[in-house]
Amino acid sequence: MITYKQADHIIFKESDHIFIFLVSESAIFEIEPKIEKTIKLFNKSEQSNKKEILKKIKDAGIKNYQEIADTLIKRRILTPLIEKKNISCVYNKIPLKTLVFNITDRCNLSCLYCYHNKDNKIEKTDSMTFATAEKAVDFLFDNSDANKKVTIVFFGGEPVINFDLITFITGYAQKKAKKLQKKAEFAITTNGTLLTEKVIDFFYQNKIGVTVSIDGPQEIHDKFRQFADGGSSYKAILPKIKNLINKFQTKGGKPVVARVTVAKNAAHLPQTLEHLLKLGFAEAGFGPVTTDNPAYQLNTDEMKIMLNKFKELSDKFLRYADEDKFYGFTNIIDLLVLLHQGEVKNYPCGAGLGLFAVSAEEKLYLCQRLIGNKAFCMGNLSDGFDTEAVKKFRKKAELNAKPECGLCEVRYICAGGCYHEALIREKKLTKANLHYCEWIKEWIKYGLKIYGKLILKNPDYLNKLSMLRGHSPVTGHII
Repeated sequence: MITYKQADHIIFKESDHIFIFLVSESAIFEIEPKIEKTIKLFNKSEQSNKKEILKKIKDAGIKNYQEIADTLIKRRILTPLIEKKNISCVYNKIPLKTLVFNITDRCNLSCLYCYHNKDNKIEKTDSMTFATAEKAVDFLFDNSDANKKVTIVFFGGEPVINFDLITFITGYAQKKAKKLQKKAEFAITTNGTLLTEKVIDFFYQNKIGVTVSIDGPQEIHDKFRQFADGGSSYKAILPKIKNLINKFQTKGGKPVVARVTVAKNAAHLPQTLEHLLKLGFAEAGFGPVTTDNPAYQLNTDEMKIMLNKFKELSDKFLRYADEDKFYGFTNIIDLLVLLHQGEVKNYPCGAGLGLFAVSAEEKLYLCQRLIGNKAFCMGNLSDGFDTEAVKKFRKKAELNAKPECGLCEVRYICAGGCYHEALIREKKLTKANLHYCEWIKEWIKYGLKIYGKLILKNPDYLNKLSMLRGHSPVTGHII
C-alpha cells in the first residue's frame, strides 16, 4: 500500500485568496479554505496510507472528504514516499550551451572592491590570442551536440580593450554557425569607458547583448569605480552610455541593461534605479559585492536595508504592472519568471553544466569568476574536458549534497547560491551561502506575495515577463 506524507510547502494569502507553493514541485496553486484546513491536519513527519488519510479528514468533520483527499494527492500536497535518486546530470554528458571568453585580464579602471587579480592563487595573463579564440569557438560548436543555439560571452578585465579579438570571434562564430546550421548569440559585460561609435555600431549590427557595470549616480558610482589615478569614471562613461542606448533604442537593438554592485551602503537603491532607468537602461539588477573585506562588504544591518529596498522597488514594480506598464527592476523580474515557469533547480546556475569559461591559456573553468584558479580548472581546449573533475564537481555541487539545504523551504529556487560567493565567504566552493540564507528566504517569500498579487490582478502580465526572458507562455499553472 502506498504511503504518503505532507509535501514541503509555503502557504501565503493575498486579498482573501489562499495560495500554496509546493517546494519540491516549484508549483503554485490557489486553494480553497477547506483545503488549507485539511492540510493543517497533517504534519511533516507523519506518514499515512490512503485509508488513514480518509479517516483523518472524515473525523475532522470536513465534508466531501473523499474528494478532498483525492485533490491533495493529485496536486501532490500529500506526496507518495519514494526512494531519493541521484540527479542524472551528475554523471551524464551535458551539451555545451555557453562559453565565456576571458578576452583579457587588463582593465582601464581600478575599482576598489574588484575581486579580479587580488587573489594570489590566480594565474594572470595579458590577452587571449586569435589562435586561442578560434580554437575556443571550434570547441564550443564541437561540444554543443544537438543544441541549435550557442552563446558566446565576452568578459574580462575590460573586454573592449581587446576589441579586434571580439570582432574576429564574432565573425568566425557566425560563419561556423551558418555552416553547421546553428545560431550563435553574443553578450558582453563592459565598464562602458571604451564605447566609441565604432564599437557601438558593431554591437548593434551583430545583435550583441550589452550589460554595463555602473553603480548609480556619479557620487555613488565614483566612490568605488575609479580610474587608477582616482579620476571619475562616471564622467567618462556617461556620454558613451547615452550614445549606446540611443543607438539601440532608435534602431531596435537588444535592450541595454545595467549591473549594479552594491558595496557598503544599500540605502541608495531606489535612487540608483530611477537614475539608471532615466538614462535609458531597460533594466537594472543589483547584487551585493562579493568580498570578505569589511571596507566594502554589506554587514547584517546593511543587508536588511537592502532587503527593505528590494521590497520597496518590488512594490513599485507591482504598481506599474497593475497598469500594464514595465518597471525595469531585474531582481524581481527574474524571481517572478522563475516562479511562473516552475523551475526546480538542483544547481544554482549553469556553471559546470552547460556553461564554462575559457582563459587565454586555453584552460576551461567552471565560470568566468573562477578563471585562473587552478583548483577549478575543468580541462583545456586541446584535451577537452577533464571528465572526472567535472563529475566530481557536479556531484559535490548538487543540492542533495548540501545537508544544510535539506529542509529549506526555498531550496529548489536558491540551490545554495553562487559558487564564487561561497568560496569567498564560506571558504568552500560547493558549500551553501549560509551567510545569506535568511535573507534569501525572506526575499523569495516576498516574491511569492508579489506573484500572488499579480496573478489576481493581471495574470497575463506574468506570461509577458516569461516571454521577455525567452520562455513560452505558461498555461494551467495556477488554479
